[in-house]
Amino acid sequence: MTYRNILVQVDETPPSQLRVSTAAALARRCGSLLTGVFITSEFIREFGREELERFLPSDVFDSVLRRRAEEIRQAAVAARSMFEAAAGQAGVTTYWCEIDGDRDEAMVTLARRCDLIVMASSMNAPRGDNRIPAAQVALACGGPVLILPPRGYQTTVGKRVMVAWKDSRESARAVRDAWPVLSTAEEVVVVCITPKGAGAKDPSLLRHLELHGCKARLVVNDRSDAPTSDLIKLEMGKTSSDLLVMGLYGRPRLQELVLGGVSENLLRDLRFPILVSH
Repeated sequence: MTYRNILVQVDETPPSQLRVSTAAALARRCGSLLTGVFITSEFIREFGREELERFLPSDVFDSVLRRRAEEIRQAAVAARSMFEAAAGQAGVTTYWCEIDGDRDEAMVTLARRCDLIVMASSMNAPRGDNRIPAAQVALACGGPVLILPPRGYQTTVGKRVMVAWKDSRESARAVRDAWPVLSTAEEVVVVCITPKGAGAKDPSLLRHLELHGCKARLVVNDRSDAPTSDLIKLEMGKTSSDLLVMGLYGRPRLQELVLGGVSENLLRDLRFPILVSH
């Protein structure tokens, strides 16, 4: 298994340049097509369309729309130029598309037709109102999403990978979706956060990883005096891992939003790249 089509969210900002370079490096590593997507918007951010039409003369209203459309066009041109430069430097084949970002549906539809999505924790079009969270894309697309922080990581993510493992469907799905990264990593550390080490011995899991060519070792954290998300951050630092692989939302998302949970806490305070799958 490998990724044949990697989709990366592109905009004109500095964090996007790092994100695209990371996606391009991964595309070169997997021999895949790199698809860049820029999201556009028809909405007026500061005011509603009806309010503007009601209080502005038609020529002024048309001028506002033209100026806003030109700003989005310039942002798209800058984003595409940056995308093609990074992809060219990596030597990967590319495809470019622009989609409507005023609703989630267009992004989800495109994501379902790719092997891996690389994006920020959320995205919105230049001067667009609709924010599309990466978690929402991951829940809807049926595949893996690599979520990158704005800064603080190397473009060659996936050399030292940590898998946050629990015996759940979400964890198993995340590992399966991460095989192209796991099987080419220099080291894979499987971390089990479990009170008093209960159920931590799992030779079948390590054997399963080894069958896929993973150089894996198991680390057990049996502390129960801290939130699991904090312990995962601690283990990421102790193992010098540059990527976390984990299942997304092991319980209903509403519960995590209300009560807090590992996924919600890690995504709210995103410090390192996370490859998630649901």
